[in-house]
Amino acid sequence: GTATETFNAPDRYTARATNDPTANRSFERASTSVRVREPAALSVADAFLPTDQTVVGDDVDVFAVVENDGGVEGTIELNVTNDSNETVETRNVTLGAGESTTVTLTPQLNTTAETETLTVNGVEAGDVEVLRQSVITDVSVNSTAITTEDAVLINATVTNRGTTADEDGIAVNITAGDET
Repeated sequence: GTATETFNAPDRYTARATNDPTANRSFERASTSVRVREPAALSVADAFLPTDQTVVGDDVDVFAVVENDGGVEGTIELNVTNDSNETVETRNVTLGAGESTTVTLTPQLNTTAETETLTVNGVEAGDVEVLRQSVITDVSVNSTAITTEDAVLINATVTNRGTTADEDGIAVNITAGDET
């Protein structure tokens, strides 16, 4: 025969098959144990940034503490979002029952915003200042005392502080008195 049972609470249950004493047939008694567990319950318990600055085009580490308070293994999709609610990184994480782990996500910030607030599944990780990729790091001239007919050589050193090519570049303007 077949028996169907619905369990409404997690616990250990025992199913037994016994013979009806008035039946003409006999069979061996049997039993089995069934363990009903809580479903998987994965969530982001905390999120944080190890730095408060990055450069446009570079990756920034975002840490998320993920916990599974359920009774079985489960998977959660982690989404890092910015101020515009744009998803900038996604990853799936699988945890066993009762497990927790810290996950490192590494979105690349290609933004024109000066500061971005990053969140992981709605949990705020923090603010990161997004710095220009290229900056002028040095300016020199070949002479500081000249006449009106002399030429001056001006050198400007532009440094890319990022790890990717700067597609936007930087404008270098030289001003002398009222002239640019």
